[in-house]
Amino acid sequence: MRDQDTHGSGSRNERFSVRPDALTPLHEALDELRADADNAVAYVQAHGDVDSSGSGLMVKLADVALASQDRLTDVFGRLSEISGRAADEVVASKREYRSTDRDAASAIDSSYWSR
Repeated sequence: MRDQDTHGSGSRNERFSVRPDALTPLHEALDELRADADNAVAYVQAHGDVDSSGSGLMVKLADVALASQDRLTDVFGRLSEISGRAADEVVASKREYRSTDRDAASAIDSSYWSR
């Protein structure tokens, strides 16, 4: 059984580490999701138009189709926005981890020469 600390699920000796390049597949997947959502919006807008000039049942079906088109456009637009922002945050995290690693390495290097 592992020693548990009071602030998390890891052992007291366990250290958190991140390899910034390991975040690249996540960034790429989120960018792909953003592109797919953008393509879905374009598809719905291009192929979702229904002629509502008829009467009776056709008008009711056209109303449902138009409402569905609006909703799908909203949903896929929001998915694109969220996945795009998430991808941007992953890139920012990669930059921050690299910067932190450089700063830590620099501090260690400077300690060698201060003795």
